[in-house]
Amino acid sequence: MTADELRALQDQCDAVRFAPELTAYVVDIANATRRSDQLQLGVSPRGSLALVRAARAAALLQGRDYAIPDDITAHVVPVFAHRCISKAQLQEADQEATRRVLRGILERVRTPG
Repeated sequence: MTADELRALQDQCDAVRFAPELTAYVVDIANATRRSDQLQLGVSPRGSLALVRAARAAALLQGRDYAIPDDITAHVVPVFAHRCISKAQLQEADQEATRRVLRGILERVRTPG
């Protein structure tokens, strides 16, 4: 892949439509990580932007020019896990603890649509 092809692909990802409800969903999830009593450190706004980019890329790879909630939920754990620190992880060196907390947050935050 050339640099120009890569830039064109990035432009296609940027063009994937992302409804305001989906943006609110991402913000709700990120806020839930910051409010969680199980996390020492929640997700920053930059982490939220990374999730939006991942969701747009997922939609593009699925052949859509619009994102859906599943594009977000499928990528919350892989995008956020290394950006959060769970209290259990600090106490027990449990790398899976943060992923469990994130999956629990996804179960509690209302999905749009």
